[in-house]
Amino acid sequence: MIEELLDKYSVDEFDKLLIEIIKRMKERKEVNAEELTIDINQYIQWDEDGENVIYFNESEFVNDAKEYLQHDNPDYEIKVEG
Repeated sequence: MIEELLDKYSVDEFDKLLIEIIKRMKERKEVNAEELTIDINQYIQWDEDGENVIYFNESEFVNDAKEYLQHDNPDYEIKVEG
């Protein structure tokens, strides 16, 4: 990205170059902030009775994963296998 911008601006336009770099970095940050991620910790529960057991909410995890995939790929039909 920066090399592309360096070719586009002359030394006299350094201020414009910096503004453009900042603008593109903000855009990239906004796009990354909008990406959906799954935090596995929201689907597990530790046994509080001292047993070595972790409860995993599989159905909610799969439903959320399917929803996120659909959001990122609106032109596709998401099918769960198995």
